[in-house]
Amino acid sequence: MAYLTLDEFKSLGYDLEDKTVFTAYANQAGLVIDRATNGFYRKHSLVDDVDLERVTDFKRANAEMISYYAYQGSSKSYELKDGDYKSVSIGRLNLTPNVSSQASLKNGLTEEAYYLLASHGLLYRGLGGDYL
Repeated sequence: MAYLTLDEFKSLGYDLEDKTVFTAYANQAGLVIDRATNGFYRKHSLVDDVDLERVTDFKRANAEMISYYAYQGSSKSYELKDGDYKSVSIGRLNLTPNVSSQASLKNGLTEEAYYLLASHGLLYRGLGGDYL
């Protein structure tokens, strides 16, 4: 589920011109964030949420994920891992990457998205009042 429109994405200071690519990345970002937040905004209305700071940061987290996918040129974890290599040696030349693209993700989220969601308790995994 996409939580951002292209216009909202641009209003947050991000830029991506291809609407088809944006839609694909926005849908994937929504899936990843739904998994991380246990579907918080599938169960609660994003539009009716009175905590506007949480809504804004949730949308910014989505925008960060979309921006990351655009930077990587892919939104699928198996495609992101596909280009990784540990090291390559050719004669005396030895290439070792500094950081893997996957290593910079926390539970599938960029650090920016992770901290935006965590700051509002959206990554909390304990039992809520409904279970006590």
